[in-house]
Amino acid sequence: MEKDRKQSHLPAERPKTIQEAVTLLIRKLPLKDRVRMANMAQDDLIDLHFTLGAWIRDNFGLWSGNDNLKRDCTLYHRESFIHIDEDEAPMIIIYELWKQLKETHRMRVVNFKQHVNNTF
Repeated sequence: MEKDRKQSHLPAERPKTIQEAVTLLIRKLPLKDRVRMANMAQDDLIDLHFTLGAWIRDNFGLWSGNDNLKRDCTLYHRESFIHIDEDEAPMIIIYELWKQLKETHRMRVVNFKQHVNNTF
């Protein structure tokens, strides 16, 4: 099992919380993908369900016993008392990843002339 995990580039330890999953994804995703995701509209995040969402589900063990992460995703909706299943949990992680990337990787318009004057 450990050999299979190393060969497929799976995390050595599966994340137990949404935040651990987000941190791992930020480390793993290429910069261009982080920037692209940061600049997506919230309504477009669903487009990631069958790609990034499937990767999260399969590699973070949502179908194979990562009960801690499933529980954390369910607790995310604690006020609504709904159970989150293995297919819904990745979208919670994607949403939290997107919120964090919007703060750190969003493209901004830079006034080049002002930037040069302030730099030199």
